[in-house]
Amino acid sequence: MEWHWKMKSFLSKGFQLKRVVQHQQRNLSTLYPRPMTIKKQVQPEIRYFLWSPTKHVKEICCSTAMSLFDELHVVRISFNNLIEENVRLKATNVMLSEINAMLETQVSEFEETLVDCMNAKHELEAVLKREVVLKEQLRKEQEVITRWNNSS
Repeated sequence: MEWHWKMKSFLSKGFQLKRVVQHQQRNLSTLYPRPMTIKKQVQPEIRYFLWSPTKHVKEICCSTAMSLFDELHVVRISFNNLIEENVRLKATNVMLSEINAMLETQVSEFEETLVDCMNAKHELEAVLKREVVLKEQLRKEQEVITRWNNSS
């Protein structure tokens, strides 16, 4: 058995396998009193059915091929439509982004204008109150002047 390991590289795989099986069989035979035999596995019988190219089979193949072609054509058209829709949506998205940026600019301008208007309103209210106070002072001074003129 020692030569088997030394010459292993020179042996073909089939022969190596046969030697290993024989060695295993010899080892197993020492365990069991009766001789062991390796049974060959029975391969299931494979039957091939050859179809003769009859007219019916050709019609089935043609109809199947045509239906597959039609389905592929529909899928291709759907795919092209989806691509066109995707391009349209991207263009719309770009346009909406531009409009959104413009509207955001306008909103910030309107907010600035609103702040300016509120400041102007507060200034006008202050001027109005000052004017009311001045008119009241003028009225009081005119009363004092008329009383002074009447008393002299």
